[in-house]
Amino acid sequence: LIAPHKESPHRSPPYPQIFKGFLLRILVVEMSLRGAQLFTAAALGFAAAGLVCCVWVKKMGISRKKRKQWHSVKAIKDGECHLRHAENTNRDIKILYDAVHGLAKHLDEAVPNLSVARLHKDFNAGAFEALVAEIPGRSGTEEEMVPVGAAIFFDTYSTWNGRCLFVEDLYVEPKFRSKGIGTVLLRALAAMALQEGYCRLQWESSRTNLHANSYYLQAVGAVQVDDRLLWRLPGDRLAAFVGDSPI
Repeated sequence: LIAPHKESPHRSPPYPQIFKGFLLRILVVEMSLRGAQLFTAAALGFAAAGLVCCVWVKKMGISRKKRKQWHSVKAIKDGECHLRHAENTNRDIKILYDAVHGLAKHLDEAVPNLSVARLHKDFNAGAFEALVAEIPGRSGTEEEMVPVGAAIFFDTYSTWNGRCLFVEDLYVEPKFRSKGIGTVLLRALAAMALQEGYCRLQWESSRTNLHANSYYLQAVGAVQVDDRLLWRLPGDRLAAFVGDSPI
């Protein structure tokens, strides 16, 4: 004989536990669905806010547009000169690096501290732009272009007049000078400033560079600013001025 099974008085039937587990799973699933809905709603909200901000910025006219790439061919003495925007390539950065060092040598100034890598990094970050002047090589094809000059420039701003274009360096290789290449480069920058609504094109020159200064005044028609002083705080003086003051 088998004794009949008796439930322990301290043991509850399994059904309530199964029911509780079922309810818990439903609750977890519902919370997950609600969380996904909330996340989706938040993402859509941020996207909509970003779109509204972009539209507002564009409407206000304060968006920073990428400048149209410049390409032109100009007649110079004994041939033609091709102008183009410098690109983020090792070849173009080396052209700019050589131009900067060539200008320093021409002005009998100290060798620039910037390395090719630093110049490349700053160019890639949008710190400056440049135009490269080239002429066709011996084959006469565009595939064999010879760099003969460069102009390095960037945007500045005047609270009196608005946006300005500043020319940092204007350089032509010695054996290609007196052919009109410098004029072609400077005129292209002037046209760029005019087309984009800048208030002026400006640059600095060494007082000892008498030939260039005479050219800017007479041939270009630039205005020499005598009532301004140029002030600088180079690295060591910059650190000394800041000192230990909190930033």
